Amino acid sequence: MSAFSEANFKGLNYESFRPHYPSSFYELLHKYVTTSKDGANADHAEKVIDLGCGTGISTYPLLNIANTVIGVDLSQRMVDTANDLIEERCKELQISPSRIKFITGDAETFIESSNDEIRKDGVDLITCAQCLHWFGSYPSFFKACHQLLKSGGTLAYWYYRDPIVVSISDYAKGNDTELISRINRLYLKYVYEDEAYLGPYWENPGRDILYNMYRDINKRIPEDLFTDNIIMTYVPKPGLYPGDEDLKLVKKDISIVDFVHYIETFSAYHSYKDKTGDTENILEKFKQEATRGTEIDVKDPILTIIWHTGYTFMKKK
Repeated sequence: MSAFSEANFKGLNYESFRPHYPSSFYELLHKYVTTSKDGANADHAEKVIDLGCGTGISTYPLLNIANTVIGVDLSQRMVDTANDLIEERCKELQISPSRIKFITGDAETFIESSNDEIRKDGVDLITCAQCLHWFGSYPSFFKACHQLLKSGGTLAYWYYRDPIVVSISDYAKGNDTELISRINRLYLKYVYEDEAYLGPYWENPGRDILYNMYRDINKRIPEDLFTDNIIMTYVPKPGLYPGDEDLKLVKKDISIVDFVHYIETFSAYHSYKDKTGDTENILEKFKQEATRGTEIDVKDPILTIIWHTGYTFMKKK
């Protein structure tokens, strides 16, 4: 996606303020990947390709279920950030840096022109986290993944969109329910509804595909190429937390400042800022509107937010 390839995009901001996928989700993926169609189990995957890897948020956890992982992303900025973090991350995980690498490339082209070494041995797992809605031809994507995967190999993609505030920790004065509703309304206003802000700057059809929770992609899964499909979606509501089979993306004790930093990672915000210069400082306005009439400090860690999420797993026939 173009906004993430531009020089002013800060990969470390993306790394810091985007949600990270929980270990519980990778356990679901591991269980699916290592259970074959005949019921036999394997301990791990040998080789994984993570398409649209970004800074590696979704890539490193794959090392818990695979021997080697290759991350591929179109954005040189993203890949540079990912490569800068390899030594630190591998030291934390106590693994050899030789088990992971990040390369720049268009995901579809990479699949179609993968080197002979990968094609010779095949791939156990192909993943796409928070990126498939930006791809081109889905029939071509599914066909290419089918060709690259080993027999019984897994294609898995997952996503998140639009968090909602579900609770606010105790504070001196004010009404929790009213404040929750206010912040959620402001999010919709600034991100989608008000034409003066981010709404017109989303790239489509990608954003619409994501907003509709990948329905347009899932309905194109070719039945002659893949089987054992699992499709899960979760829509958050105050008081309704995700279940054990859901992709749980929950952040507790975050501040309004950090919530705003998350919005700053949106491609639409980068496009808006490039076009307008953000002379209004709209996210400062967001903070002011959110706290008006309260004694809340925007740096107080008071919010719990949950994202809409979904995932799809399938096996090569």
